[in-house]
Amino acid sequence: DSRLRMRRARCGAPRRFLISVGGAGAQRHLLSALLRGLIRLSRELPVGISVFMNVGDHGHMRSAAIDVLRSEGVSFSECVGIGAASSFASERLGAAKRPGTSEENEDPTEGREFVVFSGGDPLEATIITEVLVRAADVLVTKPSELAFYPLPKLHTCRVGNHEALAAVRSRELGDGTAEAATVEESLRLARHLAGEDALFLRMCKSVIRQAEAGTFDGARRAMALAFKSAPGRPGHRPSGRGEEATF
Repeated sequence: DSRLRMRRARCGAPRRFLISVGGAGAQRHLLSALLRGLIRLSRELPVGISVFMNVGDHGHMRSAAIDVLRSEGVSFSECVGIGAASSFASERLGAAKRPGTSEENEDPTEGREFVVFSGGDPLEATIITEVLVRAADVLVTKPSELAFYPLPKLHTCRVGNHEALAAVRSRELGDGTAEAATVEESLRLARHLAGEDALFLRMCKSVIRQAEAGTFDGARRAMALAFKSAPGRPGHRPSGRGEEATF
Protein backbone atom coordinates (compact mmCIF):
# COMPACT_ATOMS: atom_id res chain seq x y z
CA ASP A 1 0.00 0.00 0.00
CA SER A 2 2.82 2.42 0.81
CA ARG A 3 4.42 1.83 -2.58
CA LEU A 4 1.09 2.54 -4.28
CA ARG A 5 0.84 5.78 -2.31
CA MET A 6 4.30 6.76 -3.43
CA ARG A 7 3.48 6.02 -7.05
CA ARG A 8 0.33 8.13 -6.89
CA ALA A 9 2.35 10.99 -5.41
CA ARG A 10 5.01 10.78 -8.11
CA CYS A 11 2.41 10.89 -10.89
CA GLY A 12 0.78 13.99 -9.37
CA ALA A 13 -2.47 12.43 -8.18
CA PRO A 14 -4.44 14.37 -5.53
CA ARG A 15 -3.63 13.33 -1.98
CA ARG A 16 -6.36 11.42 -0.14
CA PHE A 17 -6.98 12.52 3.45
CA LEU A 18 -9.02 10.29 5.77
CA ILE A 19 -10.50 11.98 8.85
CA SER A 20 -11.52 9.48 11.52
CA VAL A 21 -13.85 10.68 14.28
CA GLY A 22 -13.02 9.21 17.69
CA GLY A 23 -15.23 6.71 19.46
CA ALA A 24 -16.64 9.35 21.81
CA GLY A 25 -17.67 11.62 18.94
CA ALA A 26 -15.84 14.58 20.45
CA GLN A 27 -14.22 17.62 18.79
CA ARG A 28 -17.19 18.53 16.57
CA HIS A 29 -16.16 22.18 16.24
CA LEU A 30 -12.50 21.38 15.63
CA LEU A 31 -13.20 18.72 12.99
CA SER A 32 -15.82 20.87 11.27
CA ALA A 33 -13.30 23.71 11.00
CA LEU A 34 -10.64 21.29 9.79
CA LEU A 35 -12.96 19.87 7.12
CA ARG A 36 -13.80 23.38 5.93
CA GLY A 37 -10.12 24.23 5.76
CA LEU A 38 -9.32 21.08 3.76
CA ILE A 39 -12.08 21.89 1.27
CA ARG A 40 -10.59 25.35 0.73
CA LEU A 41 -7.10 23.86 0.48
CA SER A 42 -8.39 21.56 -2.26
CA ARG A 43 -9.49 24.64 -4.23
CA GLU A 44 -6.09 26.28 -3.84
CA LEU A 45 -3.88 23.38 -4.90
CA PRO A 46 -3.50 22.69 -8.64
CA VAL A 47 -4.82 19.11 -8.46
CA GLY A 48 -6.77 19.53 -5.23
CA ILE A 49 -7.15 16.85 -2.57
CA SER A 50 -9.73 14.22 -1.70
CA VAL A 51 -11.27 14.06 1.77
CA PHE A 52 -12.89 10.97 3.25
CA MET A 53 -14.54 11.46 6.65
CA ASN A 54 -15.65 8.53 8.81
CA VAL A 55 -18.16 9.90 11.33
CA GLY A 56 -18.84 6.45 12.75
CA ASP A 57 -22.14 6.07 14.60
CA HIS A 58 -22.31 9.73 15.63
CA GLY A 59 -25.32 11.42 14.05
CA HIS A 60 -24.29 14.87 15.26
CA MET A 61 -20.92 14.52 13.52
CA ARG A 62 -22.60 13.43 10.28
CA SER A 63 -24.91 16.45 10.41
CA ALA A 64 -21.99 18.78 11.11
CA ALA A 65 -19.91 17.38 8.22
CA ILE A 66 -22.80 17.62 5.75
CA ASP A 67 -23.55 21.19 6.87
CA VAL A 68 -19.93 22.16 6.12
CA LEU A 69 -19.90 20.43 2.73
CA ARG A 70 -23.16 22.07 1.69
CA SER A 71 -22.16 25.50 2.91
CA GLU A 72 -18.92 25.26 0.91
CA GLY A 73 -20.87 24.27 -2.19
CA VAL A 74 -18.94 21.10 -3.01
CA SER A 75 -20.35 17.89 -4.41
CA PHE A 76 -20.11 14.96 -2.03
CA SER A 77 -21.39 11.43 -1.56
CA GLU A 78 -22.23 9.20 1.40
CA CYS A 79 -21.36 5.56 2.11
CA VAL A 80 -23.16 3.75 4.92
CA GLY A 81 -21.89 0.51 6.41
CA ILE A 82 -18.90 -1.78 6.02
CA GLY A 83 -20.02 -3.14 2.66
CA ALA A 84 -20.17 0.27 1.03
CA ALA A 85 -16.81 1.28 2.53
CA SER A 86 -15.20 -1.97 1.36
CA SER A 87 -16.47 -1.51 -2.19
CA PHE A 88 -15.28 2.09 -2.19
CA ALA A 89 -11.78 1.16 -1.02
CA SER A 90 -11.53 -1.84 -3.35
CA GLU A 91 -12.41 0.26 -6.38
CA ARG A 92 -9.67 2.75 -5.63
CA LEU A 93 -7.08 0.12 -4.82
CA GLY A 94 -8.08 -1.82 -7.93
CA ALA A 95 -7.55 1.22 -10.14
CA ALA A 96 -4.09 1.75 -8.69
CA LYS A 97 -3.10 -1.90 -9.22
CA ARG A 98 -4.69 -2.32 -12.67
CA PRO A 99 -2.22 -3.88 -15.15
CA GLY A 100 -0.92 -1.37 -17.67
CA THR A 101 -1.46 1.63 -15.40
CA SER A 102 1.67 3.75 -15.34
CA GLU A 103 2.74 7.08 -13.97
CA GLU A 104 2.68 8.49 -17.50
CA ASN A 105 -0.94 7.63 -18.35
CA GLU A 106 -2.55 8.12 -14.94
CA ASP A 107 -4.93 11.10 -14.75
CA PRO A 108 -3.80 13.37 -11.86
CA THR A 109 -7.30 14.84 -11.43
CA GLU A 110 -9.05 11.48 -11.23
CA GLY A 111 -10.34 10.64 -7.77
CA ARG A 112 -10.69 14.15 -6.33
CA GLU A 113 -13.77 13.68 -4.14
CA PHE A 114 -15.44 14.31 -0.80
CA VAL A 115 -17.14 11.35 0.89
CA VAL A 116 -18.82 10.92 4.28
CA PHE A 117 -18.81 7.41 5.77
CA SER A 118 -20.92 6.19 8.69
CA GLY A 119 -21.74 3.01 10.59
CA GLY A 120 -24.41 1.72 12.90
CA ASP A 121 -22.32 1.02 16.00
CA PRO A 122 -18.80 1.56 17.38
CA LEU A 123 -17.46 -1.76 16.08
CA GLU A 124 -18.67 -1.10 12.55
CA ALA A 125 -17.24 2.42 12.72
CA THR A 126 -13.82 1.04 13.69
CA ILE A 127 -13.85 -1.53 10.89
CA ILE A 128 -14.78 1.16 8.36
CA THR A 129 -11.64 3.10 9.29
CA GLU A 130 -9.55 -0.08 9.03
CA VAL A 131 -10.98 -0.71 5.56
CA LEU A 132 -10.46 2.85 4.34
CA VAL A 133 -6.86 3.32 5.49
CA ARG A 134 -5.64 1.11 2.65
CA ALA A 135 -7.09 3.50 0.06
CA ALA A 136 -6.11 6.68 1.93
CA ASP A 137 -2.82 8.53 1.70
CA VAL A 138 -2.89 10.42 5.01
CA LEU A 139 -4.81 9.55 8.18
CA VAL A 140 -6.00 12.64 10.07
CA THR A 141 -6.51 11.73 13.72
CA LYS A 142 -6.01 12.89 17.25
CA PRO A 143 -3.19 11.02 19.02
CA SER A 144 -4.73 7.65 19.88
CA GLU A 145 -4.41 3.99 18.92
CA LEU A 146 -4.71 5.20 15.32
CA ALA A 147 -1.27 6.78 15.73
CA PHE A 148 0.12 3.26 15.30
CA TYR A 149 -1.59 2.53 11.97
CA PRO A 150 0.86 1.87 9.09
CA LEU A 151 0.36 4.94 6.90
CA PRO A 152 1.34 8.63 7.05
CA LYS A 153 -0.52 10.49 9.79
CA LEU A 154 -1.42 14.08 10.54
CA HIS A 155 -2.00 14.37 14.28
CA THR A 156 -4.55 16.93 15.40
CA CYS A 157 -5.08 18.23 18.94
CA ARG A 158 -5.49 15.60 21.67
CA VAL A 159 -8.62 15.17 23.76
CA GLY A 160 -6.90 13.83 26.88
CA ASN A 161 -3.31 14.26 28.09
CA HIS A 162 -2.85 10.48 28.12
CA GLU A 163 -2.91 10.59 24.29
CA ALA A 164 0.12 12.86 23.88
CA LEU A 165 2.80 10.17 23.76
CA ALA A 166 1.12 8.39 20.85
CA ALA A 167 1.97 11.29 18.55
CA VAL A 168 5.46 11.52 20.05
CA ARG A 169 6.12 7.86 19.26
CA SER A 170 4.74 8.16 15.73
CA ARG A 171 7.00 11.12 15.05
CA GLU A 172 9.98 9.20 16.45
CA LEU A 173 9.24 6.40 14.00
CA GLY A 174 8.99 8.95 11.20
CA ASP A 175 5.49 8.13 9.95
CA GLY A 176 3.50 10.91 11.59
CA THR A 177 3.56 14.63 12.32
CA ALA A 178 3.92 16.24 15.70
CA GLU A 179 0.63 17.00 17.44
CA ALA A 180 -0.94 20.15 15.99
CA ALA A 181 -2.31 22.35 18.76
CA THR A 182 -4.69 24.33 16.53
CA VAL A 183 -6.73 23.94 13.36
CA GLU A 184 -4.44 26.46 11.64
CA GLU A 185 -1.40 24.37 12.47
CA SER A 186 -3.16 21.21 11.23
CA LEU A 187 -3.92 22.93 7.93
CA ARG A 188 -0.32 24.07 7.53
CA LEU A 189 0.79 20.47 7.94
CA ALA A 190 -1.90 19.33 5.51
CA ARG A 191 -0.63 21.80 2.93
CA HIS A 192 2.90 20.41 3.28
CA LEU A 193 1.70 16.83 2.99
CA ALA A 194 -0.54 17.56 0.01
CA GLY A 195 1.43 20.16 -1.91
CA GLU A 196 4.97 18.87 -1.44
CA ASP A 197 6.08 15.29 -1.96
CA ALA A 198 9.22 15.27 0.21
CA LEU A 199 7.57 14.95 3.64
CA PHE A 200 4.88 12.56 2.40
CA LEU A 201 7.34 10.25 0.63
CA ARG A 202 9.62 10.25 3.67
CA MET A 203 6.73 9.06 5.84
CA CYS A 204 5.81 6.32 3.34
CA LYS A 205 9.40 5.07 3.32
CA SER A 206 9.40 5.06 7.11
CA VAL A 207 6.26 2.90 7.14
CA ILE A 208 7.98 0.42 4.83
CA ARG A 209 11.09 0.30 7.01
CA GLN A 210 9.06 -0.17 10.19
CA ALA A 211 6.99 -2.92 8.56
CA GLU A 212 10.16 -4.76 7.55
CA ALA A 213 11.44 -4.40 11.12
CA GLY A 214 8.24 -5.90 12.55
CA THR A 215 7.04 -2.74 14.30
CA PHE A 216 3.43 -3.34 13.25
CA ASP A 217 3.40 -7.07 14.11
CA GLY A 218 1.75 -6.80 17.51
CA ALA A 219 -1.27 -8.94 16.50
CA ARG A 220 0.98 -11.61 14.98
CA ARG A 221 3.03 -11.73 18.15
CA ALA A 222 -0.11 -12.03 20.26
CA MET A 223 -1.25 -14.98 18.13
CA ALA A 224 2.17 -16.59 18.46
CA LEU A 225 1.95 -16.31 22.24
CA ALA A 226 -1.56 -17.78 22.17
CA PHE A 227 -0.44 -20.77 20.12
CA LYS A 228 2.33 -21.45 22.60
CA SER A 229 -0.48 -22.64 24.87
CA ALA A 230 -1.27 -25.54 22.52
CA PRO A 231 -1.97 -29.06 23.93
CA GLY A 232 1.03 -30.52 25.66
CA ARG A 233 2.56 -27.14 26.34
CA PRO A 234 2.58 -25.25 29.65
CA GLY A 235 -0.40 -23.01 30.06
CA HIS A 236 -2.75 -24.91 27.74
CA ARG A 237 -6.38 -24.94 28.84
CA PRO A 238 -8.89 -27.03 26.84
CA SER A 239 -12.21 -25.44 25.85
CA GLY A 240 -15.37 -26.22 27.77
CA ARG A 241 -16.48 -28.75 25.13
CA GLY A 242 -13.22 -30.66 25.23
CA GLU A 243 -12.13 -29.27 21.86
CA GLU A 244 -9.07 -27.29 20.90
CA ALA A 245 -9.53 -23.56 20.75
CA THR A 246 -10.00 -22.17 17.24
CA PHE A 247 -8.46 -18.84 16.22
